[in-house]
Amino acid sequence: LNLWGNDLTDISIIKELPNVEVVSLSVNRISSLKDFASCKKLSELYLRKNAITDLSEIQYLTELPSLKVLWLWENPCAEDPNYRSSILKMLPNLVKLDSAAVSPEEKASIVQTAVKAPAPAPAPVPSHAKKHPEPQKPKEIPKPIIQSPAPNDGVIHDASPYEEEKKLDGLVL
Repeated sequence: LNLWGNDLTDISIIKELPNVEVVSLSVNRISSLKDFASCKKLSELYLRKNAITDLSEIQYLTELPSLKVLWLWENPCAEDPNYRSSILKMLPNLVKLDSAAVSPEEKASIVQTAVKAPAPAPAPVPSHAKKHPEPQKPKEIPKPIIQSPAPNDGVIHDASPYEEEKKLDGLVL
């Protein structure tokens, strides 16, 4: 399907073409990718020079297993510094993004970056589902060793750590 340069803004008719494989809609005024979500056989999508501003629009293409080629160059979203890596993370089956092939090294780098990303925080537990904490036993405090006073020969004889510390300070209790 080639509707290049027709100043189109509404492409909702594309939803009626689930078997379309190649679509060229470059040089139009398309601002969303939502209508492509039902094109399950789409393998090439050319949307250069349109009005797609947000990279989150790529989410509508994530369920298109046959999509191998995507051109979004010269859309406002292409100015994002993470443009290429963001798209390749969301669409790992792409073999070409804009005019550049996706190299095996680039794919490996994207996968490594995704693996190193911190895990999302766990979802908060609703208050009605929270368990009451188990009562904790009080911690036992070790009892000091009590012995007869040690000889004042500068050597510590079986003293508790407390007595050792005091001995070092020169204060024997």
